[in-house]
Amino acid sequence: MIAKLIIFFLCSSGISISVLVAANVINNRFGYSIKKGALLTALWLGLVCFLLNYYSLTLDGIPVICSKVILLMYIAVSCDIRTLAIFAPLYIVSVAVSPFSLIIGVMSMAFCIIIPAICKNKLLAVFAVVYSIMPLSLSEVLAYKYIPAYDSKQLWAIGIGIQLFLTLQGVVLWVLRNTVFVSLLTEYAMHITGKLYGIYCFEVNDKNNTVVVSKAMADRFEFPDVKMSCDEFRKILNNATDSKVEAFNENNKNSFFVTPVTYAVHYIKYSCMRGINKKHIGYISDITGMVPRYEMLYRSAQKDFQTGLLTYKNLTSYLLNISKENKGKVLCVTVIPVLNITGHSEYNEEFELQCDKILIDILKTFDNSELFYVSKGQYIFVVNNIYNQSTFDEISYEIKLLAGDTYLVGDTTVKFETKLGFFSENANAINSFEDSKEVLEKLMFCIMRQKCSAGGNIYSFSSCEYKDYLDCLLRIRYLPIIFKEEKLRIVFQPIISLTSGKAEMCEVLVRADHEAYRNTRTLVNDCIREGLDVELDKIVYKKLRKCLESGIIPALNYSVNINGNTPVGEDAIETAKILKNAGYNLYLEMVEHMRVPENILKDRMLKARQNDIKLAADDYGQNTSTLETLYKTDFDILKIPMDFIVDIDSSKKKRMFVSNILHYCKESGIKCVAEGVERAGELYTLMDLGVDYVQGYYFSKPQDIVPETGKIFFNASSSKAN
Repeated sequence: MIAKLIIFFLCSSGISISVLVAANVINNRFGYSIKKGALLTALWLGLVCFLLNYYSLTLDGIPVICSKVILLMYIAVSCDIRTLAIFAPLYIVSVAVSPFSLIIGVMSMAFCIIIPAICKNKLLAVFAVVYSIMPLSLSEVLAYKYIPAYDSKQLWAIGIGIQLFLTLQGVVLWVLRNTVFVSLLTEYAMHITGKLYGIYCFEVNDKNNTVVVSKAMADRFEFPDVKMSCDEFRKILNNATDSKVEAFNENNKNSFFVTPVTYAVHYIKYSCMRGINKKHIGYISDITGMVPRYEMLYRSAQKDFQTGLLTYKNLTSYLLNISKENKGKVLCVTVIPVLNITGHSEYNEEFELQCDKILIDILKTFDNSELFYVSKGQYIFVVNNIYNQSTFDEISYEIKLLAGDTYLVGDTTVKFETKLGFFSENANAINSFEDSKEVLEKLMFCIMRQKCSAGGNIYSFSSCEYKDYLDCLLRIRYLPIIFKEEKLRIVFQPIISLTSGKAEMCEVLVRADHEAYRNTRTLVNDCIREGLDVELDKIVYKKLRKCLESGIIPALNYSVNINGNTPVGEDAIETAKILKNAGYNLYLEMVEHMRVPENILKDRMLKARQNDIKLAADDYGQNTSTLETLYKTDFDILKIPMDFIVDIDSSKKKRMFVSNILHYCKESGIKCVAEGVERAGELYTLMDLGVDYVQGYYFSKPQDIVPETGKIFFNASSSKAN
């Protein structure tokens, strides 16, 4: 009896595991297509359930108990809502055509849907599903006598024993939930179940020149989106892998993969093979757990073949080693050789390499030092065993002199103007790989700042700048999903006429419904940095157009920002037509912190005038390009930024500046708007100066609704009298 039961459960488990592996392969194979993956996975599992319920596929012709439990457990914990929605009716149908009880089948399926929805912890959900389904399956077998070969009393005893064991196990785990034993057990179980989820699939469409990856793969390896061009995909692989992985011509290539944002290190197996219909099918398998951790983190990369230097990937292990031997400071310097070649008649790569070699050889003469190769013309120099500040200052000063000296290269005298970035750390603060990795990341930040810096050859690491940089890296990861799901909304701030005291215009502003972008200026700056400013403008105009067409907001004069390279698109033109038919105008506020290329400026002016769109100069006076753009463009409105309005009532200089702007506007027939009015004193001063319009928190913050037409924000006549 016992032997038969053991054989029964082993056979059932074997079938279940095979089915689950196949389901996982299907789900990953079509993971880049969420709908297709869910559909095919659910169809496969539904077919298996039908076969298990309808045919005699297991020992002694008995439909599986254990297989049903494991299968339903997998469905409950692993599959998303789409798969569950497709699988549930298939499962019910398979039970309906079988000799099993439909009521018990419905109850089992209900447990699989409800329990995971309640239990956010996956392990707890697995336990609860097994605990719930096991007695249903046993009672079903016993009630309908599907196991005549076995004694019912013994089966009842085994079933009750299993439930008692599960109950006891649950009580013990709950009592010991805060102990290291349960913590390790949980971790171990998660590692075991995680083996099924380490394969990520993608599809390459050669015809459309696109690559589509699964959402899980995009999240795991920090791809910017699930869909990209082939060139973008190649670039990501080239930058992220430590060996040259050919995107579409490799089979089973092992490589390290460093994620682009958080620099997480994975060891992967990469494969991409030609499919049918001009497509490639590939996968990335995360096999990090299959290689020794120390080998992955501290392996010796090959030296640069031209300079003979160790690559920067060795820096982490080097810092860890030296930190064990000294307790002083470690001076890290980023070195970017720059040559003054004025008057040189000949210059080539070989000559540049010779110059770099001279500087490398000089730096190698420092005691307790090591030089690392980053890329062509970029190096990291590390000096350790610095025990006092005077020695630290002397070494730093000497490096600055050597990096800016004049040297003889062959028969030519060359002046070095090397860019240096300085960063220091206490050796005893580097105790782990993470500490060492953080030093390297700070040095890479120094290199980035040095490359971007226009003035000054010496850069000292700034903690504040580095924090802002990291914050930016974390923020921009959310931009694709913000734009994909359009988690953006428009708000309205009234622009008040100082003649009538009414809102004769509204500025349309954008807000992100995401905690990463509570500050709108940060959102706009990040969009500009990531090349999404044009897309941002398009969404704003589309939303404004829809609001007007649906009647959510009334027709009024509306002004909307338009960033540097954004063309006057269809939504802007249609919005202008709607407002024109109602007797109002659309104003484009040209953002003056960006220099607009002349061809785009001319095209924008032409399309604006052709479609009755008026132009406004935003943030006048904050950028040198403003005067040039102001001269070339026939603006209808000029907006004076808040910087010149704050405390204007107590600043003679600001009053003179604004007065001159107003004089120019009146002579040119341009209306003038003062932004950022927050106090009554500022308002009265602007009225005295003769400003046409004002806006600011004194009247209203940006709101989701447009103020009522005709609303009086202040009594202009009584204010003037006062």
